[in-house]
Amino acid sequence: MRVLFVTTEMDDFIRVGGLAAVSAALPRALRRWTDVRVLLPGYSEVVEQFTHLEIIGHSPALAEMPACSLGLGATKDGLPVYVVLCPQLYDRPGNPYGDESGRDWPDNDIRFGRLASAAAELAAGSAGQGVGLAFRIVEAGNRLNVPRMFAALTLISATGIAIYLAVTLLSHLVLRRWHESALDARR
Repeated sequence: MRVLFVTTEMDDFIRVGGLAAVSAALPRALRRWTDVRVLLPGYSEVVEQFTHLEIIGHSPALAEMPACSLGLGATKDGLPVYVVLCPQLYDRPGNPYGDESGRDWPDNDIRFGRLASAAAELAAGSAGQGVGLAFRIVEAGNRLNVPRMFAALTLISATGIAIYLAVTLLSHLVLRRWHESALDARR
């Protein structure tokens, strides 16, 4: 199993509250059983702590979200960390959520939409390639292309229903003589 842990803060780099502690501990605890990687926004506090970030992908501008790059580094204990590099969204004074006076950034929706979009592309294995079903769903939602988003979600739903019906039919054909309900009908 592979896990992409998407967070806005992590004790290794930046801390605002309790989320940072959980974001540092949980991926490390899960490493025993699975391949875990972390995705963070490219705050200056995050980027400055890496001696090397390898650029592994680029995402074009989408709707109101500016283009970004995706960097890959690692913590001191080897935990892989992806960083969404978009200075106009993340390289600011203050904390991850607001300015130095504590007011929320007015473009937080765009900032965290870019993070979510990068996570979807990364999870789909298409970071920077503009392909894959996850990319199409995110693209349709960001561009408010409701018909395309509805079509993608309908396709996912229809596939799930088809799998359910196939498994139900198969189990009925294979197990009908041994199933409890068939035995009760014979009596």
